[in-house]
Amino acid sequence: MSTLDTTELARLLRDATAEVTAPPGFDTEVIRGGRRRRFRRRTTVAGTLALVVATGAVTATLPWHHDAPAAGALVSAAHNPMLTTKTRGELRTDTAYLQAAEDAFTYGMARSPNGDQRLVDTPHVYWADETPAGRVAVVIQRRAAERGTAKQANGTYLDLSTLEPTVIGLVVGDKPRLVTAMLGEPHGLADGFTFLFGDHDRYGLVFAELSTLWYSPEWVIGQDGKGARQWTEVPKVDDGVGFFTLPPSVDSRDTRVILGLGPERMAADKLIPINRASLYNEGYDRQRNPIAKRSTNLPADAPIRAVGSTSPPLQDSVVSLQDALVRAGYADPLGPRAEAGFQFIADLPGITSVVALEFTPTFGGSRLYVALRNYDGGVTQWVYISRLTGVDRRIPLSARLQHGIGTLVIAVDKSLRYRTSADAPWIDAGSQVAVLPPSARYCEYRGATGLPEVTALP
Repeated sequence: MSTLDTTELARLLRDATAEVTAPPGFDTEVIRGGRRRRFRRRTTVAGTLALVVATGAVTATLPWHHDAPAAGALVSAAHNPMLTTKTRGELRTDTAYLQAAEDAFTYGMARSPNGDQRLVDTPHVYWADETPAGRVAVVIQRRAAERGTAKQANGTYLDLSTLEPTVIGLVVGDKPRLVTAMLGEPHGLADGFTFLFGDHDRYGLVFAELSTLWYSPEWVIGQDGKGARQWTEVPKVDDGVGFFTLPPSVDSRDTRVILGLGPERMAADKLIPINRASLYNEGYDRQRNPIAKRSTNLPADAPIRAVGSTSPPLQDSVVSLQDALVRAGYADPLGPRAEAGFQFIADLPGITSVVALEFTPTFGGSRLYVALRNYDGGVTQWVYISRLTGVDRRIPLSARLQHGIGTLVIAVDKSLRYRTSADAPWIDAGSQVAVLPPSARYCEYRGATGLPEVTALP
């Protein structure tokens, strides 16, 4: 019999989790039929709260408990109630539809982009109802359990063969079709989950054991580069089930759902995993955790330095950079995973160094930030410059810094010169990146080939 430590157990149990709008409501034009009208009457829209989220931390605990078993004892996992509970929802008695939903799930899982799911037993419709998005069914089926044991904190050993991991699929339409699926937790709904589906993932269907749910369509960034989230209580359609509709303009990859006491008590709340139907073909992890990709092709493999610069890069990882920008108010505490961007470094007398950083706080493309650092290497100030969408290595960048520091200029693979007036002599400024003095009015960018380019500085 093999053994697993608690870290490995957590891996087994946690499968692949890793701008302001008016409060969205239901699109009544798509609500048709008696059952859909009943769905609408069962829905209430709560007020919205606009605020900056303070923390995105989520704490997970093991969900099963035993009456003080002896250390070394072999114990069993709790039963997953989602597998056997009676079908819920208005369509629970429509046997023809339920069978069609199960058949659609089976057909879709046999063609899953995630490969063989090791399914056992038969599928079961957990919930089926009429919604503003049409008929919807949530279908669940058990997966084969792991073999061996896992040592728990109390010294007992969990029999992994008693776990009941699942796949949970979303089936939509009068002619049911599987549009997305996710790996379910072995103990049921304790962690909750959300499906986003329909055109541009516009519709949200949330399942959670607790009844208070909140959603935020997106992280909205102001002119100063700082952002906030607007939260709305998820309208209930059933006990533990909520449904919401996103505005057409929202990029649903930036949508977040929380469960608990409300956004004013975020430290006590929990982020609910979101499974996006539009990303189903990219795999379970990516549909829950899409990556915010850069919108420039400027080099990001190593810092680019001004001549004579010796200061180190800002941080060693994207995560630590994101944490720093969250503390400065420029990044979302619940933001997506981001790709690493460029860093341009220039040393300055009295400041030590200026670092220009590319970062992607949302799915709206890269943005340019500048960090001013002291002699100990600590950041004394973050400055937001602008969006970087469409910028490539051929296009120079320039930004005037505050407090009389001067103008930051960036021109990949080009030499730099500046002058203080239209008839003043040119002064060499090195190559690729420089902080020009406040008196500089014009900058010349000269590549290895072609004519030099002269621009007036901001």
